[in-house]
Amino acid sequence: GNVAEVGVYRGGTALQISNNLKCDTKIYLFDTFEGMPYYNNQIDKYWHLGSFDDTSFDEVSELFRDDERVSIYKGIFPKKTGKFIKNKTFKFVHLDVDNYLSYKESLKFFYNKLLIGVPFYISEIYQLLNDIKDVVDTKNVKIINKFGTGYSDSSFDIESNISADGKFIFVPEDTVLELRYPNKDIVGVVL
Repeated sequence: GNVAEVGVYRGGTALQISNNLKCDTKIYLFDTFEGMPYYNNQIDKYWHLGSFDDTSFDEVSELFRDDERVSIYKGIFPKKTGKFIKNKTFKFVHLDVDNYLSYKESLKFFYNKLLIGVPFYISEIYQLLNDIKDVVDTKNVKIINKFGTGYSDSSFDIESNISADGKFIFVPEDTVLELRYPNKDIVGVVL
């Protein structure tokens, strides 16, 4: 499987991924390099059309000039640039697109391209939860393993499979994790 990042900005996270990936795995990077391509004032709370436009394709390309594993694509993903990886599979995908439509389109694109049993990246879960209607602020996230009626019959020990920094859940082969939504699996209190 390959690695992809959608929403590269200035390349900082992609550089960390590249530096920590000690194999010949291909890394595909996607960004408009012109700022946010979409904005819906009913859904997108933090960033607006054109936010993050203080970057450039050339600036990011320079970071990876000596890394043959990295391919960088400019344009709206997946609308314009998804065609370059349409037949690839992925062991890790980092989405950092900061708006609803871009997340939706990216998730739809990668849905059948992700290998089962790969790390699940949760660094933006606080922002995603804050975007849910009626959620004012997310202070703490606890991931709970549910199984039994309405869920899988198998249990998965999340605590022993989470990275030291709490950003990754290491998922065994043949395992799929699902995030569920308010009034079902996400609960909280109003302060």
